[in-house]
Amino acid sequence: MVNDGSHTDERVKVTGAQFHALVNSPDGAGRYFMHLDNIVIECSEEEYKKWKAAKNHSDYLWGFESGAAVVPLDAVLSADGGSDDGEVDEVITGQDVTADENHNTEKMAFDNIEIESLRAAVSTLPGEDKWLIERLFLGDRRVAQREIAATLGISQQAVAKRKAKVLATLKARMEGQDCANV
Repeated sequence: MVNDGSHTDERVKVTGAQFHALVNSPDGAGRYFMHLDNIVIECSEEEYKKWKAAKNHSDYLWGFESGAAVVPLDAVLSADGGSDDGEVDEVITGQDVTADENHNTEKMAFDNIEIESLRAAVSTLPGEDKWLIERLFLGDRRVAQREIAATLGISQQAVAKRKAKVLATLKARMEGQDCANV
């Protein structure tokens, strides 16, 4: 539990079944939750409505941008091969449609697991190490090692050594994590 004086942040790890039971219980009535990747955050009704509207809009736009269409396997499509007779030259079922080879769902799932594992590992770093990694890799404006060295009053080589040490720590923590805990 984190208490910074203005609010209390309580984090609880639950399974999907436990969360489903909570949401469908009397305790879940009138509570709102935002789903962010593999994290669910309880929020106010107003925050939920804003998040849901933004998510719906994003999903709507993604449908246009991706050029993807969902076709049921039992759908029947017809293709006019360009002939002038108006006759259907070919009948195609949803089963005949090939998958988009540029879209690898399995790879995306593993990438998401790795990203969550990295986020978890970064969140466990001591403050100065976390600050360094955020400035070097995660910030909106990435900062060069020489700028960090100037800020901290140390040499660029010292920053490079510290970076290597922190990255080794992150790698060890990520390799030690069980994917089921992500």
